This record gives sequence, structure tokens and C-alpha cells, in this order.
Amino acid sequence: ESAALLPDAIDDKVEIGANNTLLIALSNLGGKMYNVTHVDGHLEELGSGKQLGKFRRQSFGEPLGPREQRSFRYLFVPPLSIKPDAYRLVFSIYYQNRDAAKFVDAIFNETASLVPATDLGIDADMMLLAGGAAAGA
Repeated sequence: ESAALLPDAIDDKVEIGANNTLLIALSNLGGKMYNVTHVDGHLEELGSGKQLGKFRRQSFGEPLGPREQRSFRYLFVPPLSIKPDAYRLVFSIYYQNRDAAKFVDAIFNETASLVPATDLGIDADMMLLAGGAAAGA
């Protein structure tokens, strides 16, 4: 059993060029241990379903025993080359059991609006200092 959400996305808005988080919750309801190997994802055009780019693969290598639950945090950055619009975000989780049988599940497949980043990495205090210095010149 799995669930995933975008805790940083307000009103389903994901910032382009910024770190975004996909929070994943897994629950092993079976009787065998398995190992979560990695998560990856991609961006799709809404109308055509055309894949526009991949998000990086993040490895975990975390065991999940029977009747255990665990959360994972996957960080992704939509590329600056993407224009603001609505897109489908698709993320998959990969795991294997002790017998080395491999599995993959789509854990997130939803529409989100990609928007320009609000934080350009400039500290607000530095902006005030720069403004004050320019006013004094």
C-alpha cells in the first residue's frame, strides 16, 4: 500500500527551477520483506501525454519488513526550460523482494500547475541592505 503527496505545492502549484518534495508513505501488508531501491519521475504534456523530461533518480536501499510502514522524501526540480502551464507529474517507486524479483508502482500520477519560483535564492535582508545602500548613494 502506498500514498504520495506534494507538501510544498499550494493549490497544486509546483515551482519551476526550485526544490520540490514528494512525500511517500509505504506500508508492507504482505508477509515478505522487500527493499525499496529507488524513485524516479517524469513530466508529461497534458493533451498528448508526451514525456517532456525526466526527474533524477534517487536511490534509497531501505528494507521494509512485513507489517512495517515507512516514509520517504523524494526531491525534484522542474527544469527552467519548462514554460509555466499545467502538466502531469508521474513518479514511480522501485523495489525488490529477497528472491530478487523486481517490482515498480506508479505512486503519483496527477496534474499540477508549474509556476515560476517565488524565491530566487536572494535573502530578504540582503535586498533591504542593497536597497538602503542604493538609496544612500
